[in-house]
Amino acid sequence: VFQVGCKASLVFFQYFIMANFFWLLVEGLYLHTLLVVIFSENRHFIVYMFIGWGFPLVFVFAWVMTRIYLEDTGCWERNDNPIPNWVINGPIGLSIMVNFILFISIIRILVQKLRCPDVGGNDQSQYRRLAKSTLLLIPLFGIHYVVFVCLGGSIAEDYKIFFDLALGSFQGLVVAILYCFLNSEVQGELKRKWRSMCLNCRLNRDHFSNTFASRNGSEHMVQPHRNSRTQSILQSETSVL
Repeated sequence: VFQVGCKASLVFFQYFIMANFFWLLVEGLYLHTLLVVIFSENRHFIVYMFIGWGFPLVFVFAWVMTRIYLEDTGCWERNDNPIPNWVINGPIGLSIMVNFILFISIIRILVQKLRCPDVGGNDQSQYRRLAKSTLLLIPLFGIHYVVFVCLGGSIAEDYKIFFDLALGSFQGLVVAILYCFLNSEVQGELKRKWRSMCLNCRLNRDHFSNTFASRNGSEHMVQPHRNSRTQSILQSETSVL
């Protein structure tokens, strides 16, 4: 039972690792499509979903089959047979290289757009824009993984472990900060939402204060009326006596 749970956890681990790299590829394909294709149909999103979630499922299933028939030992932590390892690392390396090609193509498109006469600014400002765009695209495309694909070997694997733990784990946070929290449109929408919430809270507080004040005022008006009525009744009874 322990080995079954251990193997299942390793299968999910491999699946989500592959899904991470294939969704990086989807981001590259989507951005490249936006720059190249003017009218993009919605059916592309179905293809993106299949690439991001379907391709890893196919390769992980093939990896499980190779593990069962070629190296079904322990908790599948040993990699004496290179075939199961290549079933996982091969598609990951291919997706990284395709993303790198898309990255170069997007940089080329950005250079062409910056050299367009309609774009204002001098050469220094254009180079600054290009450098900023390039630095922003590196974490989005996962270009830093190209270094380990080109190196290979046990030394690269040792450094890759520390690199993944130190930087790879924060890749989603870096992308969220650069493309979400630092985006002017997102900041404007958050400010608008915050002002709307503050205005609603202020209106609710004023409405509660006015309601409370009106209730107190009505109670004070009813109380003198009751007192005057009581006094008139007492006076009438006294006169009768």
